[in-house]
Amino acid sequence: MNISNQFENVYNIEIFNLSGQQILTSRPFNNNTINTSSFSRGLYFIRLSNLNNQQKIFKFLKN
Repeated sequence: MNISNQFENVYNIEIFNLSGQQILTSRPFNNNTINTSSFSRGLYFIRLSNLNNQQKIFKFLKN
């Protein structure tokens, strides 16, 4: 998954499954990709945060 151009100055990445379980976190986030090859098929939510604690949440489908 490529994170570039989704949110400026991403510092923290968190990924949650549909049950609300946090399955991945990366702080500090230094590159623009996340390896999702070990994830099962399904819908996930990703929360991006920057140093100003601004957040955006996206959903993505793993096929």
